[in-house]
Amino acid sequence: RSLSDSQTAGSRHGITMRLVRHLFESSPAPENTTDIARRLGISRDTVLRHLDLLEESFLVWRQPGFVAGTAGELQRAQIVGFDTGVMAASRLGRSESRLGSDLETFVLNEVRSQLSWSEPGAAPVIYHWRFKNRAEVDVVLEFPGGDLVAIEVKAASDPDPAHLKWLTMFRERYASPDRAVRTYVFYLGERCVPYLDHWF
Repeated sequence: RSLSDSQTAGSRHGITMRLVRHLFESSPAPENTTDIARRLGISRDTVLRHLDLLEESFLVWRQPGFVAGTAGELQRAQIVGFDTGVMAASRLGRSESRLGSDLETFVLNEVRSQLSWSEPGAAPVIYHWRFKNRAEVDVVLEFPGGDLVAIEVKAASDPDPAHLKWLTMFRERYASPDRAVRTYVFYLGERCVPYLDHWF
């Protein structure tokens, strides 16, 4: 505690804490280890080693990109913080609002925890989806039979058809007679609202 920030910044503890703060402030964010290394002024190998340690310590987890083998899909995983309460506490005293990102992180962790209730062999795999034209879906669940559930997370109090843009694209791209695709928007309203063939 008596060491200055400059003395501790390059220590193993200092590097770990800087990385944790960075990941908590950006969660969820693409796993771009080159960019993280540049931002923190450390080597990419150091970032990779610490990321593995943080994942093993249940501070962060990797959410892989959904890829079905069609052109334009981006496979890079994203890094998600495990606990939105801890993340928020780490930013106490700062003024920036991260409601949207924190809400997405919260939903990701809640969905992930609920998957642990699934019967053996029936649990879906949790992905995110990114496409080269910047289309994205926050949560994609792929079930063993191939069916998909796509979820967008929005920090909005009212349903807005504009929130369905990428869900519609996703479903049109992957739905088939052999694969159902169900789509939902998680929002901050109090009603469960159907809109066309989506749900808020």
